[in-house]
Amino acid sequence: MTRTKPNKSGLFSGAAIYLVTSLMNAAIPFMLLPILTRYLEPEEYGQIAMFQVLVNALAAVVGLNTVGAANRRFVTSHFFNLVSAVSYTHLTLPTTPYV
Repeated sequence: MTRTKPNKSGLFSGAAIYLVTSLMNAAIPFMLLPILTRYLEPEEYGQIAMFQVLVNALAAVVGLNTVGAANRRFVTSHFFNLVSAVSYTHLTLPTTPYV
């Protein structure tokens, strides 16, 4: 089996896309803050906070199912390698709570 060199321009373009979308995800709530403070009452802030707690809890559960599905797919593929499986698991499990 021959290996190809990784394309560095693909890596940088992927990183740039990730950076731009992360910045947009951070900027949108920041820009909405003046609008929300003008139109929302304190009780409505509480409702939004409770909704965010629910969304984050569900994201953790969905994230665990995603990791399980990815592990199953990886294990059942014909390119299974024990070292890759162990390193994959150790890299994905610590990041699961942040999904």
